[in-house]
Amino acid sequence: MQVLNQNAIADDQPKSSSNTVPFVYLNFRVYHNNPNLLNSASSTSTAERQFYEHTERQCCSDADAVIALCAYDTKLLQHMMETSASPSGRRPIYATVNPPLRADVLDLAMVMLTS
Repeated sequence: MQVLNQNAIADDQPKSSSNTVPFVYLNFRVYHNNPNLLNSASSTSTAERQFYEHTERQCCSDADAVIALCAYDTKLLQHMMETSASPSGRRPIYATVNPPLRADVLDLAMVMLTS
């Protein structure tokens, strides 16, 4: 796992053929790991979790690179792919791009840190 800036993916050679544009999956949130879905025994929650896991697995499987917004989500996606066979057999590059903190969140964090 690596933490990248916005331009770092462009420096890596894509695993797809040189005539195609690399597919980068930018994961906003790992939905299959949602506690509401994990802790519910309802068939609706089970079906929803399976849908998200299937969709996230397919995106990772098709991607040349997978980018998540925190290290925990990156690890979840890597683990999901390591514990199952990839339909395409591809191995994406995994990376984390930590989003910048809003000024008010940073101020609150600094107050909490110093108190």
